[in-house]
Amino acid sequence: MRYNKHKNIRTTVDGYTFASKAEARRYSELKLMGKEGVISRLRVHPSYEIVFNYNHICNYIADFSYIENSKAIVEDVKGYKKGGAYQMFKLKQKLMLALYGIEVKEISYKRS
Repeated sequence: MRYNKHKNIRTTVDGYTFASKAEARRYSELKLMGKEGVISRLRVHPSYEIVFNYNHICNYIADFSYIENSKAIVEDVKGYKKGGAYQMFKLKQKLMLALYGIEVKEISYKRS
């Protein structure tokens, strides 16, 4: 069992390796929603290039993206909301909205 610095346990489901049990749980929920026809086109770990004035700034790798009610949804699962990694996520979340009009939905799970 491998833990990261926030004591998350890497979890593999359907060949995808998730950074935490919470992210794997969200994948299972979304997969079920897909089977029920609530969402479609589920993507795991989609990557987005952040480009401004023809300059590549960084890449943002979301946890999930899918279509719900004809609207594109991008999600990131968060359990730990402190530190540099969380601040970097918040910055990339703002850049996605400002540059591309894509709102990144933050999914919060309490530690279990």
